[in-house]
Amino acid sequence: MAKQEQARQADEVQREAVLSALPPAVRAALELDGEELSNALGAALDDLPPEEARAVIRQLTAAGIIGVRTETMADITQLFDSLLPAVRAALEAHDEEAFKAAIAQLPPEEQQRIMAALEALSGEAEGEEE
Repeated sequence: MAKQEQARQADEVQREAVLSALPPAVRAALELDGEELSNALGAALDDLPPEEARAVIRQLTAAGIIGVRTETMADITQLFDSLLPAVRAALEAHDEEAFKAAIAQLPPEEQQRIMAALEALSGEAEGEEE
């Protein structure tokens, strides 16, 4: 029981350290709930340079502050096949501006699902390079 309490306290310390190091707009977004949280967090991350936004997502995920659904390759393939043609074309062309414009047409939940899948796939690719 004492080990569980120590682990919980260590997790809480890590969580607090991550939260205190976040940009103010991200911290403010995390105080919200539901769709407001999603929209505010998305906007806060969009305002950051892409590399910093990815780092924030990794930190939040590692600390258990946000959850990212683990996607299997089959899930990612199915997701890719179901994307709007404009989103798929932008991804295939590696055109970030076209991708942003196309994904903006989707509901926020779908945007988050796609971004989480791409982040998971990106994390797997980075792990393979090391």
